Parts: sequence; structure tokens; C-alpha cells
Amino acid sequence: MPNPFETNFNTGKKIKRSKNLNFDEAFLDSDDKDAEVLDDERDHLNYRVLGTLMVVGLLVLGIRIVNLQIVHGSEYRSLAEGNKLRVQYVLAPRGLLLDRNGQTIVANTPSFEVDVVPADLSKDPEEFTQILTEVSQILNRPYDELLDIIKNMNFDSYQAQTLAEDITKDQALVLIGKQENYKGFVVENNPIRDYKDPLAFTHLTGYTGKITKDE
Repeated sequence: MPNPFETNFNTGKKIKRSKNLNFDEAFLDSDDKDAEVLDDERDHLNYRVLGTLMVVGLLVLGIRIVNLQIVHGSEYRSLAEGNKLRVQYVLAPRGLLLDRNGQTIVANTPSFEVDVVPADLSKDPEEFTQILTEVSQILNRPYDELLDIIKNMNFDSYQAQTLAEDITKDQALVLIGKQENYKGFVVENNPIRDYKDPLAFTHLTGYTGKITKDE
């Protein structure tokens, strides 16, 4: 006997139900979509930052090129020419003059001097002071005297200019041994003429010497 309180929904037909997503699956799907949106925004942000950095880098590079080529172009060109070409005068030793009896009238005598190449001097004040102090001690000359001579030089010049003349051979050897550490200081051996009897033969032999500042 059928139960009167029981409802029978089975009509003999199969009911096809659609697949429903549970709560966890729906939540995960929502997270995936949000993650895709965040990834897209992050990619766009990275491209904007990279583009900005490239523009700033090009601007800085362009400003630097203008500064080097236009603003300071002539100055750097002069410095480059000065580094490429350097004129150095080398005095050739002159021959002996003899009389008919083979006696020497004029000979050569070694003469050492300390020259300064102003453009090669150290740009560090402390290092320059230390070097000049050591040079003054070797030459046994006052520091202030040597400093005054250097101050009157053209600091842009690559030409050697005389700092001290007629130094001894021992002083020259000491300076030559330390020359690599003394930036801008060089020792030159410039033979000078030795006239045996200048009062008698000056009109025949003449004389040589460096020109003075007034000359």
C-alpha cells in the first residue's frame, strides 16, 4: 500500500541537470580573473617606467653632448692638441774651437738645471706642496723662492721653463732618481760654453747664452 504522505517525483523521465559550481570553485575563478587584471596593469606600469628611464637617459646624454661639443668644445680641443703635440727644444752641443797650435780656445762644460713643465704639475695642493718642499731641500734653496718662480709661469704651457740653473751633479742625480715621483719637474743637461781667454778672443769666438726676460 503506498504511503499517502510520500510524494513521488519519479515520472519515468530522466532530468538532465546542469553542472553547478560550488562556492570554492567560484571563488578561485574570481581570483584568477583578478590576478590576470593585476598582471596586465603591472606590465603596463613596467613599460611606462622603462620608457621614462629611456627618455631621461637620452636627455641626459644629449645635454652632456651639447656641453662637451658646443659649450666647452674649443677648450677640450685645445687640451687634446696639447696632449697630442708637444714641442721640446734640445740644445745641440757645439764643437771645440782650437788655435793653430791645438790649444783649446772654447770648450763645453756640463751644466745641470731643473726645469718645470707647468701643465704637468700636480693639481693636488697637498701633493704639490710636498713635492716642492722636497725639491727645495735637495736644491738647498728657499721654498718661497721656488714658489714665486713657479707662480710667474704659464700654467697652461707644456714648454719646460727654468726653475734653477747650475745645480751640482749630485743634486741632479738625486732629482733624476726621484723624477718619476716629482710631477712636472725635469732635470736637463745643457752644456755651456767655456771661454778660456774671453777678453782676448771674444771678437773672434762670440758668445752664447739664454735671452733674458727683457730681451
